[in-house]
Amino acid sequence: MNIRNEVFSNQSLHDWQSLAEKELKGKSIDSLVRQKGEGIFLFPYSTEAKSTEEPTFRAASSWQLHQSFKTTDPLQWNGLALEALNGGANSLTIPASFNASELKVALKDIFVGFVNWELEAHAEQADDQIDAIKQAYEAQDRAGVLAFIHSKHIRSNQVFASHATASEQIAFAVLAGIEFIENTHLTIDEASAQILFHFSVGSEMYVEIAKLRAFRAVWSHVIKTGTFEHACSNHAFVKVQTDGYFQAKKDTDNNLIRSTIQAITACVGGANRIEVLPMDYANSTDMSEQLRWARNIQHILIEESYFDKYSDLAKGSFSLEKLTEDLSVKALEIMKNFETSEKLFNFIQNNKEERSLQHAQRVVVGENKYVQS
Repeated sequence: MNIRNEVFSNQSLHDWQSLAEKELKGKSIDSLVRQKGEGIFLFPYSTEAKSTEEPTFRAASSWQLHQSFKTTDPLQWNGLALEALNGGANSLTIPASFNASELKVALKDIFVGFVNWELEAHAEQADDQIDAIKQAYEAQDRAGVLAFIHSKHIRSNQVFASHATASEQIAFAVLAGIEFIENTHLTIDEASAQILFHFSVGSEMYVEIAKLRAFRAVWSHVIKTGTFEHACSNHAFVKVQTDGYFQAKKDTDNNLIRSTIQAITACVGGANRIEVLPMDYANSTDMSEQLRWARNIQHILIEESYFDKYSDLAKGSFSLEKLTEDLSVKALEIMKNFETSEKLFNFIQNNKEERSLQHAQRVVVGENKYVQS
């Protein structure tokens, strides 16, 4: 017995539209269509969409659980780092200010071969920090393998903070990546391995998932125009951070829920490394309890919801595939129009104030609506 055919027999798209318009009491179904600022439309329903042949998900089975701290005091950093590692984190940021002697204090009692390291420092200072990490690793004579440290960070999260659209964030990251490869003496394989692409995600879940998927697709499309030997060069390493720029500043408890949604977005979007920011990120102090809650959001997604067991959950979703395609096409168009990441960055900065005024009109639960009295 084919229940599907009995219940949904001969239902055309026109039939569904007519039923929807009846429920809308005569309004056109087009009244439910939303247009994004970048000229992309979000429809109330989706028909079959073609999946891209490019990679849209991380190559690894799971992701790294990352944390960073605001303190630049090496002793205090060490305490927070040990707490984070004991609490299940496996990736940490080392502040740019730490010199070799401060790093010796910061890394005390930490088995560096079990940690994925991210450096804020650039150029020679970063090289000095890497040497200090290697020395600590060799001195410990412990099991574990010292993880590869990405030397080039492309910070698309910074243009996110300036209200760049999703397609602009993608275009900026890809252009900056291309420029790095073109301006280095390294091969495509060597250069692409050095790059960490850093994105932030906001609360519009579907658009943000599609943004991460579209970025991978566009990067793969572009990188394949060159010559590379290793398949991994076609898979970008993507760090995703929850939104620390536009959190609620009043009822900060709401940010726990907001960050959970954004962490799910990062998982489904295929991030290689995820950092959930504390719920009161605007506070200048590191709060141990809030850092623990931020870690546990990811632990719940792994230990209870098994998000690390699935490959590309969004694959085959008509609406997400369509959004992925639309954002990819738009990003490629932007890349063609601006040609360099600097020109695009300047355009975003020039429009920042106007976009900020528009952004201020949005609803932020716990900030401008449903605020605790």
